Amino acid sequence: MIADPHIHMYNWRDGELAKQLRGWAAAKARFGVVVGDLGTGKSLQPDGDGQTRQQDKFARTIASVKGCPPVLLSMGNHELDGDGKKSWLDALYPGVVKGITGNGNDRFFYYSFNYRGCHFVCLDANRILPGRPPKVDLGMLPEDQLEWLEKDLAANKGKLTFVFLHEPVEQVHYDTPYYLLKNRAGLIGVLKRFPDVQWIFHGHLHYDDHVKAWGLNVIHCGSHIVRVTGQTAQLARITPKGLAPAQKEPYDLGKELAGRASQENGIVVYRIGEDKLEPPGRTCSLKKHVRLVPAEDGVQPTHGKTMMKINKPLAARDRNSFTHLCRYLSTADVIPIVKGMKFSYDVRCANSVYDNLAIQLRITMPKGRQRGRLENQNGMLMENVHAYHSPSLQGKADASWYHREADISALAGGWIDMITLFTTRPNNAPYPAGELNIYVDDIKFTWPAEQ
Repeated sequence: MIADPHIHMYNWRDGELAKQLRGWAAAKARFGVVVGDLGTGKSLQPDGDGQTRQQDKFARTIASVKGCPPVLLSMGNHELDGDGKKSWLDALYPGVVKGITGNGNDRFFYYSFNYRGCHFVCLDANRILPGRPPKVDLGMLPEDQLEWLEKDLAANKGKLTFVFLHEPVEQVHYDTPYYLLKNRAGLIGVLKRFPDVQWIFHGHLHYDDHVKAWGLNVIHCGSHIVRVTGQTAQLARITPKGLAPAQKEPYDLGKELAGRASQENGIVVYRIGEDKLEPPGRTCSLKKHVRLVPAEDGVQPTHGKTMMKINKPLAARDRNSFTHLCRYLSTADVIPIVKGMKFSYDVRCANSVYDNLAIQLRITMPKGRQRGRLENQNGMLMENVHAYHSPSLQGKADASWYHREADISALAGGWIDMITLFTTRPNNAPYPAGELNIYVDDIKFTWPAEQ
């Protein structure tokens, strides 16, 4: 597998692609998969004294490598560029995909096949529907594709299964959570029901990693070889002497996530940000202004030895420069919502210039179900009214810790797959001059242990 060759970008050229393909041929690979983003930008690219379409050059490079195995494609977001998806299908598989009108960008292209007792699935999470303005669906698997996937996996039980999808379901060692599959919880929910699915391969983030979570080997592709023996698969690397086991040990994210849960008097308690904070995301406006601190200035944590502190001086030049301030708190967790589940946290304002704060839960609901508003025990909204307006705490956290709690049982069957802290200027007005100074502690989900 390779991902994101982006021909003519990131120092990829025809020679580099040919080198990868020759490696596949030397390893006697049965077939190869490119996990999205074969090219990028305009289809016509400079080529010596003239211009050549990326699609044609990619196909010619494949044809030029002696013994090159069949090359399969899992669509990425940049296949929407230039002449669109249809041009890549026509160049790589002439005459195979028929009946497509236009550039094909209004369709999802996904498929599966069996080979030597194993099952392989290629998914597609990107399309553009025509209109004024056009409707752009990027990084989102539609419900009908998930339904197809569930039926496909059910029909192939007993086969070791590999899934290929450009957008990743996790990025624990990276800092761009906004590039994750938008409904990753829905996909993971389907895959977890089929233990034969043991491997999923991604591109998009342009780095190599191997993470174990949710019963899956999650592979971020630069370049990988998988060697399958019976029902056992092993990552391998190409060496001058042939294939050798991959050198990098997988990171056990599943073990880390399991460590966040404990039982207290028959109640499961799942805490977020208790002992360490996840990477904030490179574009987060609060990434340098949120940290864990011990007791200070007369403020004691409500649980454990540390608490989260949000501290940002607001100088005159800042007063109109931000629409909202945010910091990702959890992008690794995928938390099923069950009956009896509650979400809560404690908040304390310490001479803060304003108290508008929300901890936003990104929730994926099953098809046909809508989520409602989350309100705490006092009927106050727990989440953003919209992206630029968090509700005020109405002074309730000024003198002491204020405990906020919402019963989310009505959302049972859904999943929480991202948690983000927001603070926004009051009523979208200019920020007041002074210092934002808010403590948050004991962020947790609780539910009865017996379900």
